[in-house]
Amino acid sequence: MRGQFGLADAGRERNKRGVGWKSGTGKEADSLFVEKLKDAVTRAKKNREWRHEYMTLQMRDQENLEMGMAKGQEMMLELIQKLAEDGRLAEISKIKENKDYCQQLFREYHIFAHK
Repeated sequence: MRGQFGLADAGRERNKRGVGWKSGTGKEADSLFVEKLKDAVTRAKKNREWRHEYMTLQMRDQENLEMGMAKGQEMMLELIQKLAEDGRLAEISKIKENKDYCQQLFREYHIFAHK
C-alpha cells in the first residue's frame, strides 16, 4: 500500500534492507527513509489546500477568541454596574482577585455568556 507521500514505500524499503534506527545513539541510520520523509514534509507544506484550510481555521479561531473576550468584557462591565447600583463597591475589587466569587456574582445577577 503506497502512502500519499510515499512513506509506506520508504518504510518497506528500509525493512527489506534490514536497516533501522540505531538504538541508543539517536542518529539517523537510514538516509533513504529520512530523505523520503523530508520530501513528504516539504510537499505537505506546499499543499495549497492544506494551507488554505489551516489559515481558515486559524482565522476562525482568532475571531472566536476575540468574540469571547468581548463577551467577557461585556459581562464584567454589567456586573460592575450592578454592584455599583447596589452599593457593593467593596466587592468590585474582590472580583478581580477571586474568580470563583466572580462566577458566583454572575449567577446571582443572572449574567450569562449566552445572552
